[in-house]
Amino acid sequence: TGSTSGVIQGIQWCTDHAGRNGLRGKAAMNLSLGIRGSTVFNRAAEAAQQSGIFLAVAAGN
Repeated sequence: TGSTSGVIQGIQWCTDHAGRNGLRGKAAMNLSLGIRGSTVFNRAAEAAQQSGIFLAVAAGN
């Protein structure tokens, strides 16, 4: 259980961590979420994907 802002902070941390440690193109995130759509969330997820991170998402659990 957590907040949308907490999930976004986690995505940003993973994106930053992958960049700092040469893991872009080698990293993956697994997200199992039950949140409504959010423009801010979508932007964070897109930024992660554009940074070379694979996102596996099970939404609406």
